[in-house]
Amino acid sequence: MQDFLFRNRKRSPLYKLFQEEFPDLWEEYFARLFRSTGYLPLYDLVSEIYRVFEVFETFKEEEATLIKILEVIKNFEREGMNNPGDFLRLAYDEISGEAEWNIDVPAGINAVKVMTIHKAKGLGFPVVILILYGEQSRGFKYILDEKEEGVYLLKINQRIAEASDPLQRAYEEERMKEVVNRLNTLYVGFTRPEFELYVIGVSGKKTQFPMDLLQESAHVAVGKKAPARNLEAADQAYLHLYHPTQQVDFFSFSSFEELNIEERQRGEFIHRVLYFIEYLDEDLESRLEELIQQIKNESNMAYPVDTIKRELLGFLLDESVKPYFVRKPGRVIRREQDFSDLEGNLLRMDRVIIDEDRVMVMDYKTGGDKKVEERYISQLKNYMRILKDLYQGKTVEGMIAYVDLKEVVRIN
Repeated sequence: MQDFLFRNRKRSPLYKLFQEEFPDLWEEYFARLFRSTGYLPLYDLVSEIYRVFEVFETFKEEEATLIKILEVIKNFEREGMNNPGDFLRLAYDEISGEAEWNIDVPAGINAVKVMTIHKAKGLGFPVVILILYGEQSRGFKYILDEKEEGVYLLKINQRIAEASDPLQRAYEEERMKEVVNRLNTLYVGFTRPEFELYVIGVSGKKTQFPMDLLQESAHVAVGKKAPARNLEAADQAYLHLYHPTQQVDFFSFSSFEELNIEERQRGEFIHRVLYFIEYLDEDLESRLEELIQQIKNESNMAYPVDTIKRELLGFLLDESVKPYFVRKPGRVIRREQDFSDLEGNLLRMDRVIIDEDRVMVMDYKTGGDKKVEERYISQLKNYMRILKDLYQGKTVEGMIAYVDLKEVVRIN
C-alpha cells in the first residue's frame, strides 16, 4: 500500500487507480458505498460505512467520537443539507463549525479540556498548556478595496505591490491586519489561565511567528516566583512577550479590587452572560434563562438561575441602560473586543456601541461597592481616548454600568 501511494502520489483521482490495482478490495469494501453516494442520505451512508469497516468493533475506545460524528451529521441534515461536499466543508471550517464537534464533559468531572484558542475565548481555567506552532504567512487571496465609487477586489502579491505605491500601501495595510489578528489570538491564549501557564513552542527550520516573539523570553527572568498558593487579586504575574522594537507585558490580573473568590467568580459569571446579549429581543427572558443554565453547566457554579435572571432583567430593562441594547439602523456592537493603545497594550472593553454619529463604551461592574469608582473612571477615560483615535469625527462617551445597583455613571 505504501508503494502504491508513492508511485501514484502525483496522479489523480487516486480512488480510480486504487480500483484498478486492487479490484478485490474495491469490490468488497468500496463498490457498494461508492454507488450509494448521492442516493443514500448522508447519515445512512456513514452508518453503512461504520458497518462495512466494523469501526465500533475495531475502535472501541473511540466510541464517543464515532457517535459524535453521527450527531453532527444529524444536525447538518436538520438544516436541510445532505451533500457530502457541503459536509466536508463544514468539517474543515475551524471557527463556525467548531462548536458542532465539541464533546462536552459532564459537569463535576475533573478532566482536561482540549480546545482551540478561538473556542477558549471568554473562558478561564486554573492551568493552561498552550501549544503553539510556527505559522507562515501564505499571502492573501484578494484584498477588498472600498472607494466612494465602488468596491474592488484586488489580487496583489508582494512582487506586484512593489511596482506601485498605492498597491504597496493596500498590501501593507492588509498585511498589518493579519499581524494584528494573529497577535490578538496569541493574547487570548496567554490570558486564559487563572494561576499557571505553560507554553510549548513547536518550531520548524525557520523561526516563524509566534516563535520570533517568544524565543528570547526563555532567557529572561520573569520576576519573583509565586508562592505555592492561590494568587490574591493584588498579586501580579508577568509574562514578558518580546517584540522587535519594544517589550509588551501581559498581566494575569488587571483588576486590583480586593474581591473575595466568590464575588470575583460571580462577576465573571455575569460578564459571561452579558457577553452573549447583543440586542434585546422579544424572547429576552427565555434567552437569559437558557444562557445562565448553559454557562452554569460549563462553569460548574451553583448560582440560582431565577435570581441571576431577575437581576439581569432589571439591569437590561433599566431606562438608563436599555437604549444601548436595542437595534438601531447603522448600529454596530463590539463585545469583549480587544483594542490596542499607542504603547501596544491590549485592553478588552466589555461593550462598545458604534452609531453613525457617536461611540459609547460600557464597562460592567458587579457588587455594591463604589469605593474605587475613581479608578473605574480613570480606566474608562483611557478606553475613550483609544476609541477617539479610532473613530475620529464621532462623539465618544463612556458609561460605568453597575449591574447589581442598577446605576450608571456617564463620562463625556
